[in-house]
Amino acid sequence: MNFALGGQGSAKAVKVGPTSQISITPNDGGFIELDSQLAASDTPFTLQGAIGVDVLAALGLSSGVVRKVNTINGLTDVKQMRQYGLNLPSNLSLSSTDNAQQAANAIQSAMYAVKKAYQELVTPPTMASEQAAKTSSDPGSVPTYLTNQIANYSAGLQRLMANQANNSSDNSGSVLSLF
Repeated sequence: MNFALGGQGSAKAVKVGPTSQISITPNDGGFIELDSQLAASDTPFTLQGAIGVDVLAALGLSSGVVRKVNTINGLTDVKQMRQYGLNLPSNLSLSSTDNAQQAANAIQSAMYAVKKAYQELVTPPTMASEQAAKTSSDPGSVPTYLTNQIANYSAGLQRLMANQANNSSDNSGSVLSLF
C-alpha cells in the first residue's frame, strides 16, 4: 500500500485479524485520492487470480479523498480548503425500474452536493456558523419547534381517540373534527 501511495502519505495495518483495519495518513498539507480501478496484469505485485478485481473493494475501502482536517477549539478550521464530491457510482444503469430508481437517487444526491458546494462558495462558513452547525447536530438537544410539533400531534391524536371512542358508543354518524 505504501508503494501505491507513491510517497504522498503512509499506510499501516492498525489491527490484524478478522476485523482488520488499515490507517492511511497523508503528508502534511496534502491529500490522497483513492480511485477505484480494476487490478491489471501489468501492475506490480498483482496476483494472477486478482486480475479484473476492484482493488479498493478487495481491501474494504471505497473511492474518496483522505486528508487531515484542521481544527480550532474542536471546530473545523474554516480557512482550509473545502473539497466536494458527487459520489456517483460508476455502474449506474437504466436497464430496470429498480436500477433507474437507484440512478435517480444517486443523481438527486449529487445535485444536493452541488447545491451545498455552491452555497458554501457563495457564503463561506465562519467559525460562528461551524459552532452553530456543531450545536444543531448535537444528538442530546431537540429543537423547541420540534418539541412543540410533537406535543400538537400528541394532543390531536388524543382528541381523535376520544372522539372515536365516543362515536363507537354512539353511531349517530357525526363528523369527526380534530380542530
